[in-house]
Amino acid sequence: MNWSWFSRRGALAQIGVMGAAAVGTGGMGTFNRDGDAKPVKRLYDFSEPEDNLKAVIKLNGSLEAEDVPHWYVGTIYGMVDGKAPLPLFDLEGSEISYCIPQDDGSYHVHMSTISYFRDYKTRKILTTFENPYTGKTNEVQPNLIEANGRYYDYSVNGIRINVIKDAIPDEPLLLKWTEIGDHTLLQGERSYPPGLPFGESQHTHCPTAELHDPDRSKVTNAFGTPTYFAPWPAWMEMTGQPGRVVWAVTARKFESVTDYPKEFLGLLEKNHPDRLTANPSA
Repeated sequence: MNWSWFSRRGALAQIGVMGAAAVGTGGMGTFNRDGDAKPVKRLYDFSEPEDNLKAVIKLNGSLEAEDVPHWYVGTIYGMVDGKAPLPLFDLEGSEISYCIPQDDGSYHVHMSTISYFRDYKTRKILTTFENPYTGKTNEVQPNLIEANGRYYDYSVNGIRINVIKDAIPDEPLLLKWTEIGDHTLLQGERSYPPGLPFGESQHTHCPTAELHDPDRSKVTNAFGTPTYFAPWPAWMEMTGQPGRVVWAVTARKFESVTDYPKEFLGLLEKNHPDRLTANPSA
């Protein structure tokens, strides 16, 4: 098996800003917390795998085949045992999902992802980085995810990348749905092939009424906060050195890429216009 996809160029394929990429479909039901929630007729029963699958797609993508953009910002921290976390640089990015329903009830989810790295203090786009661990100056490039026929296979048996599907157990992962006030929160963990030093915890939340609205194909007002654990990025030239990085990100789902911040959208339109859609037929 070729694991080269889990490399620098595949970093955000692993971070999975779209929360559904981080969870399976073995829901445990809803944990209700005290709050002033308005009565909502439930469309989904989270104890049912099929309802979990549809709810995850609706929350993080769309039940229809259409581009669903997510914009995100965050900070990447260096972690070395025995030392305090060190904020290295910020990031800003876009991940667009395109969910295609299949005849068997599953979904093929295609993604288009790009991240720009920014200076932690000034938040200017980084072209070079003064590495505090090595003293070297590293060249920085936007992080692109190459599709090349890859997509996520979403089914009641879990969520797995198609090209390494056989390396990930076909068993549902635990989903934790929590209702508080008028919002529903989803917690889950990404599944990786055994032996890879990656991990991710994903939290996403949205209005409960939108999630259970039968007339909606997607939740529009959704926010996610993934936390991703990974080895040093290859461009930092620290392979083999002790430690790791932690990506702390906040993401927002939008109706259209035209809703992105103007400066960021301008960067995409000028430098990477091919990243403005995830439609595999485009």
